[in-house]
Amino acid sequence: MDADTLPRDFEAPPPSPPAPMSPMTSPWRLPTEGAADGIVLLEDVDLNASASDLARRFTSNSWWNEHRMGERNVLGLISGSLLGVTTALATVRDRFDNVVGESHSMQDAEGIKEFLPKEGAPYKTKMEWDSDTARDMANFYLVANGKPERGLFEGVVSSAPLEHKVALKMEVADSLAALARASTHINSRPGTGCMFLNDYMCLPIPCLRKFAADPEVLRDFHTRISVGEPLGMFQRFMAATDNLISVMPIGGITAAEARGLLPMLKTLFPARLLVVVHLVTDDSKLMSIVDASPKLMSVLANAGGEPRRGLMATCSGGSGVLLQMEKCAQFGLKMVVLDGSGRLSDIWRDVYPERASAEFDAVVHSKRLSIAFCYEAGGKHLNALRVVLSHGDVVIHPVANQASGLEQLCVQLLLGDPLLDVAAQQAAQYTAAAARYQFPRTVLLASSILLALLSTIFAILVGDDDTSSAMYYAVIALPAVLLVVDQIDVYVGTTAAAAATERAAGMVTHHTYLYQTRTGEFSDHAIARARQQATGPRERVGVDTYRQQLFAERLSAVAERLSAGKALVGTPSKGEVAPEPGATPRRGEPDVITGDEYLKTRLVKGIEESHAAAKRLMWICLCVRLGLFAAGAVGSVLATLGYAKYVTISVAVSTALNRALSATNMEKRRHAHARAATELTSARTAWLALPREMKTQQQHLDKLVLRTEACIERTLPPPEESESSQAPQRA
Repeated sequence: MDADTLPRDFEAPPPSPPAPMSPMTSPWRLPTEGAADGIVLLEDVDLNASASDLARRFTSNSWWNEHRMGERNVLGLISGSLLGVTTALATVRDRFDNVVGESHSMQDAEGIKEFLPKEGAPYKTKMEWDSDTARDMANFYLVANGKPERGLFEGVVSSAPLEHKVALKMEVADSLAALARASTHINSRPGTGCMFLNDYMCLPIPCLRKFAADPEVLRDFHTRISVGEPLGMFQRFMAATDNLISVMPIGGITAAEARGLLPMLKTLFPARLLVVVHLVTDDSKLMSIVDASPKLMSVLANAGGEPRRGLMATCSGGSGVLLQMEKCAQFGLKMVVLDGSGRLSDIWRDVYPERASAEFDAVVHSKRLSIAFCYEAGGKHLNALRVVLSHGDVVIHPVANQASGLEQLCVQLLLGDPLLDVAAQQAAQYTAAAARYQFPRTVLLASSILLALLSTIFAILVGDDDTSSAMYYAVIALPAVLLVVDQIDVYVGTTAAAAATERAAGMVTHHTYLYQTRTGEFSDHAIARARQQATGPRERVGVDTYRQQLFAERLSAVAERLSAGKALVGTPSKGEVAPEPGATPRRGEPDVITGDEYLKTRLVKGIEESHAAAKRLMWICLCVRLGLFAAGAVGSVLATLGYAKYVTISVAVSTALNRALSATNMEKRRHAHARAATELTSARTAWLALPREMKTQQQHLDKLVLRTEACIERTLPPPEESESSQAPQRA
């Protein structure tokens, strides 16, 4: 529930003094050994404690291991009301009669006008809709906060459900059901699972005290919001899932009051295990504890075992949701925004793609937030927006007709991107194939060079009248053997196949890093332009779905170019089964990496590898050059001494060495690695010199990644002309 639906001049009373601690024998003061009847209460959890101390409050209980909590990812929802569904609806229209703002009262609708552009003036407000349900929901908060009840608004255009709001409610419900199905899907996977962080009781403190005084009020409240409020609908969908593990924070009331609510909570929120976390707080603000859910999600996702993932979905909302998103960004949690659900959730489609391509304009963003809040945004809201834009991992997904895509997206965000597993397997197969081709290629090349050299030497050493020695027959047989070896190399194509598989492995890694850093054609800005030009089904998909489709196309293109090189990529050996992509969660492996992470994992590694390769190839080339000089010198000495017949041997040795250099492209590879090492070092220095603010801008991230990838690509074997010309035709 969003704080913006409450009167802004209201100040909640301070918390009631804590009641004396009840003895351990109290029926709801549960022991730490395990949960009784599927519900457990953790009392007096200090949210200001360290993450490790908070984690021990959970992991020290037997139910933690019993329910495999250390393997579970965490899913949650932060949301505000749907205007025109469970609240009254007042609209602001411009001079063209377009709706440019919405609120739940005429007073707040009038306040939106000052933040709208002058081009649309004059603006007019209208009370579009009100109902008994919306009035009763508003009166619940008003009475709880000591305010007089309101009646139905006057001058309402219609009291019948608005068609577009009914559609909105259905679309939101469909999306929330998709989130619940994603939880069920993850629970069915071996070695992992999902727990539900239920933000249901993060309500204004007066409401919680009213529930504690009379739990039947909570039942009535639950019945009302289960129909149209996103939190209520999501709770209803999650309750229908299998093996639900739910964690519910509650603060602003005493431990004794929390214990009194447990029987009702167990009835209203059925789950295999319900963990009620009573938070210690002295907060007297509207919301009980703004950062309770994000911090608890971070603790739960990292407690007891390998780090898992936390995903917080956001729907509609105002300032309260923004402040919670700020905390999610600070704790490194992933967020998925239901675009089209209204208010704050609708501004991200314009704001988030601009985060890396434009400077932070406080004036523009303040107006955007003020329209979503229905009142002027303050400094803390701008700071929260800046934190989300610079540090948040936000995925924007349309709420309309995209439920199946949302389900897959949430599974991916919680378990990891399966396309990265596909790319890793593909690169590993290409690397293994290149290694398999490298051995026969080396044997055939060495054999060809050696046979040509021996053929020349034997031809010189054998006498004209020596027709019975083994050397004579070797002179006759060696050219034929040499021809057979060369034809085998041409037929099998070991040289071309080794180069093609090595390049394919490098290009898969190249596209993977572009995809993970969201740069080049995978950047939000580039995809937004591409979606505008797209037609058909692709124009309706979300940004991340479009990015995945593009990445899959690039991986397929690499595979097609490799097939033109006649290279055979190996498959798992008999009895060996390759793991299915996405079958196991990608724990500890990020799907998206920042510029600094790219620097450590790609650029620095590239500098080290290029330096080592350049140094190794330099010594090899130096030794070969010395061999050439030595062969030339020996030939000169032999000619001077009158052994002109044997000068041909030195020429043959020089030819063999030159052929080895040419066939392996050692000089080109040495120059490419030396240049790459120099340019990569320069790119590293340029990135480290950037201010922190500039490192988040798309243009600088693009420059770093594209420059690095171009340098590394030059160290790969060049593509064949036939592959380059045939690939576009097949595409």
